[in-house]
Amino acid sequence: MRGVLYLDEKDFDRALADLNKALQLSPNYDRAFYYRGLTYKSIGDSAKAIADFKQAASLTKDTVLRQKAQTELTKLGYIP
Repeated sequence: MRGVLYLDEKDFDRALADLNKALQLSPNYDRAFYYRGLTYKSIGDSAKAIADFKQAASLTKDTVLRQKAQTELTKLGYIP
């Protein structure tokens, strides 16, 4: 996923564009939600980051990804 590469390069606008496109093509793409959440967190948009981490955690069957999303939610102060 190119969005992850853009995120690693701190090219947040391109990361968001790519991750948004991935989610348009595959609306239940758990990893795209997770990485878009990281992107939103990086630019200081906690509300959108929380929404994406919650979505990633609820969609995924991957226990590692679910735990990562829940860890990010905790870091952002989200209490279910």
